[in-house]
Amino acid sequence: MKDYLSLIFFILFFTTEIFQVLVLYTNTNTTKYFQAYIDESIRSWILITISDIRIYIAIIIHIGLERNVNIKDYWKKPIRHEPMQRMTFVRYE
Repeated sequence: MKDYLSLIFFILFFTTEIFQVLVLYTNTNTTKYFQAYIDESIRSWILITISDIRIYIAIIIHIGLERNVNIKDYWKKPIRHEPMQRMTFVRYE
């Protein structure tokens, strides 16, 4: 029941509309940045979705709760952490 209440509390602050705004601004600003400063041969930007933002926030929360010395340790095989199974380290960066 405690986990369910935590989810309800989280949804109060992070509504679908908030996620839509985060996706819109992230995609808009990152696309502009990549066009202005990044050589396209290095790495291209793949537009994010609401699902990507939710997973990203879950990873941030998880990292805050379970400390590792190196950020890449969360993605070491076998991957034990649920959020890390849903997003690669490269995508997280």
